Amino acid sequence: MLFLKRAFRSFGEERCADLADFERLITSAPPRALFAAWRQIWRGERLPDKEALDITLFKRFLADVFLYQYDPQRKDFFIKLVGNNILTVRQGHYKPGQYLDELMGKESGMRGRYLWRQTIERPCALVSLRQREQERLSERIILPLRDKAGNFFVIGATQYHSGFVARMDYEPLTKLTNRALFLELGKIPPTPAPPPIGG
Repeated sequence: MLFLKRAFRSFGEERCADLADFERLITSAPPRALFAAWRQIWRGERLPDKEALDITLFKRFLADVFLYQYDPQRKDFFIKLVGNNILTVRQGHYKPGQYLDELMGKESGMRGRYLWRQTIERPCALVSLRQREQERLSERIILPLRDKAGNFFVIGATQYHSGFVARMDYEPLTKLTNRALFLELGKIPPTPAPPPIGG
């Protein structure tokens, strides 16, 4: 595991100092809208309840959103939902039930599992950026959720920019994912629960 952590740091794994630092990295509307909706159900203790997430707050960006469930036996994530914009860019390469390993290949799948598990194990929020020199190719936010049965999920939103080249093979793209930025959930101010109806 130490070897993996050292290898992944070469791709630019960083910790954000605070919420403002993290939010400065989110420049695109779909990730910003999803983060704002997620913060509405963050109470500062256990991970937010998936069923409490109000999709109307990011309804216009649903085509850019994805949802994966964590499989603790395989220590991998499998697809529950993927938005149409992501399917278009990735040429329909995503299907419900597929695991990251199956989608990404050995090297990229290993890195993806490691990064995404941090969101539920630390726990934390994650922004990953792909860029070539000074050109940003894509921007993604990944946020942890759970359900009442205790299952873990990650929900995310991806914005692909004009310079992004769609590839069926993930391996070359790994070398472009040169920034993975985490924000510990404890640094995100909790949103108080709304008062009960009639209370």
